[in-house]
Amino acid sequence: HTHTFTPSSLNELRFSTWDLLWDYAFAQFRYNVSCVFTDDGLTFPGSFGGCSFNKELFENRTYDVSDTFSWNRGAQSWKFGGSYRRSYFTDPTFLAGDTPIYNFRSVIDFANDNPFQETRAVDAATGKQRDTFVEVKNQLLSFFAQNSWQVRPGLTLNLGLRWDYYPPFPLAGISRPRNTFGPVFTSEQVTPQGIVAVRNQKVERSFDRDLNNFSPRISLAWDPTRSGRTVVRGGFFVLYDEIDGTQVTRTYYNNPPISSLLNAGPQFGIPIVYGIAPEGTRDFPINPGLVGPAINPELGIFVGTRPNITGWVQGFSQPRVYDANAAFQRQVLNDLAVTVSYHYRRMTNDGFGFNANRFSGDLVDGRLDRLNPHYGAISTNVNWGRTIYHGLVVEASKRLAQGWQLNASYSYHNGRTNFGGTEAFNPDVDWARDEPATHNAKMNAVWELPFFRGRSGRLAAALGGWQLSSIWNFESGFNFNPASFAIFGAGGDFNADGQTGDRPDLPTTSVPRSYSQEEWLRGALSASIFPRPNTVRNGTLPRNYFSGPSYARIDASLAKRFPIHERATIQFRAEASNVLNQVNISGVSSSLTSTAFGRASSFFPMRAVQLSVKVIF
Repeated sequence: HTHTFTPSSLNELRFSTWDLLWDYAFAQFRYNVSCVFTDDGLTFPGSFGGCSFNKELFENRTYDVSDTFSWNRGAQSWKFGGSYRRSYFTDPTFLAGDTPIYNFRSVIDFANDNPFQETRAVDAATGKQRDTFVEVKNQLLSFFAQNSWQVRPGLTLNLGLRWDYYPPFPLAGISRPRNTFGPVFTSEQVTPQGIVAVRNQKVERSFDRDLNNFSPRISLAWDPTRSGRTVVRGGFFVLYDEIDGTQVTRTYYNNPPISSLLNAGPQFGIPIVYGIAPEGTRDFPINPGLVGPAINPELGIFVGTRPNITGWVQGFSQPRVYDANAAFQRQVLNDLAVTVSYHYRRMTNDGFGFNANRFSGDLVDGRLDRLNPHYGAISTNVNWGRTIYHGLVVEASKRLAQGWQLNASYSYHNGRTNFGGTEAFNPDVDWARDEPATHNAKMNAVWELPFFRGRSGRLAAALGGWQLSSIWNFESGFNFNPASFAIFGAGGDFNADGQTGDRPDLPTTSVPRSYSQEEWLRGALSASIFPRPNTVRNGTLPRNYFSGPSYARIDASLAKRFPIHERATIQFRAEASNVLNQVNISGVSSSLTSTAFGRASSFFPMRAVQLSVKVIF
């Protein structure tokens, strides 16, 4: 609804709603198959998404209302407004452990039906599948004020302030009541001493309210020469990342008494029950060691079980992003512009999840005792994440003229994060470079071939008018992080804290940190060059120390239109992706216990050619 109050003031009110009902099944005829992982690289059923068996009746209802009032006064243009969004959705998804997961040391152990660990998410009162029903309510309330001020010709300043409120997620049930439990803790309790006192308690909402999400923003555009051929742009913004309500609610619904994520095996002191379910069902053999007679009211778990539990720190705040950019753009020619831009981003309180119920040396006696012996893993979500990013981009853009156009760019990325999880209470151990590709060059061009251009006649009609298009993409390698996924005593978990995926020591001799495609195809690195710690400690290899394979691809198309009638034409097009048939490696095995370690394990598609004819009328 739009209403004009005066020639300089306008109000716009918008309301929208939508309802989605989605019945979805994935790999539904394989629900009876257990999930299998081996330390030497086997994943089954890998071709069906690993253990992500889904069957959903997904319902989503969203309501959104917003209002914006605009007022122009001289050189200033004001906007004031706000919005409210409410979403409700259900998500009865099978998650990790709903299909039993069995870990083996090797393929030989798998052939001999000899797993060393079993993981299941069950109703611990019966040992059967848990209740998979999840319902989520997301809400957002925001208000803003903005002023675009033309200070003088060639200089425009934008000022704004925004406030966002993200209500905590309700956990006591929405359409039906639920007894939802979770570990309750503050930031001060996320210490080895504090975790000992944590208990699984009834909770009604995810974390405390946060009313401090104010976002000032300032930006400018300036033409220093007032010629219209040069512009300098820049800005600084404070932004907030919205938390995924599905993730939060799922984690709480995975806690006892609704669900118990439990482990069995020698290190847990519980015998493994190994098997599959009757075809077409999920009735896997019950493991009696994962069943408890009743709830212990003090611990919030079934008696005799040690489930994994997950929670969010009570004072969790929305992750805050400091974002700044600056750009210089110059029109070099009438149809050619060059831009140089810099982008900076920093986060000091990003969401950070880790298992806090562990300590180095725990497995030396062969058994996981944990800091808090009543539970398995205690996954805590806190604001410990740190990110810093610098990006430099150089671009050239030429409009279509003289029969060709071009867009090309080169970008340099330098990012660092602390997301590794090596040390439970010291995330800075993993502070390292972390960007998908350091160097990235892209170009797309269109060229109208000059043959018979502007000429008439049958020969010109047949051989002229062809258009060649191409896309060029070159990227440096992704991060390659060698690690061992074996358990303590079998070539992994070097600090004996019960969590695998530990990095080894640095090689004793000098080795390159990047390799060619041919070297990755043959096996660029050998697991034998990485010493394993001979005492209970972390390895000395830094996170993301190596660069993986680079990527290069050129796509091209050749097209022409043939008029066949006054109102109809035929378009012929020949397209080739990866026209040079370049081998591009998409994955390299980084598991030190895999026989394929350091060697290419998956590839992007090779050259494909497609011919098409289209009738346009």
